[in-house]
Amino acid sequence: RDVLRPETIAAVERSLSVVDTAIEEARAALLSDPSNATLVDLLTASYERKVDLLRRAADLGART
Repeated sequence: RDVLRPETIAAVERSLSVVDTAIEEARAALLSDPSNATLVDLLTASYERKVDLLRRAADLGART
């Protein structure tokens, strides 16, 4: 984090916030409808997006 520009950190944090909101919404929906396979897929995809974003942010830090 110390090696990234403030603008890059802000962009990553905004993206993480969007993904975290999607995760929260999918989890809440699953509480109401736990057998909904579409919601499970959505939650899984959101977690995968978060992992991908964190990996790409880590790669950016390793390159600078």
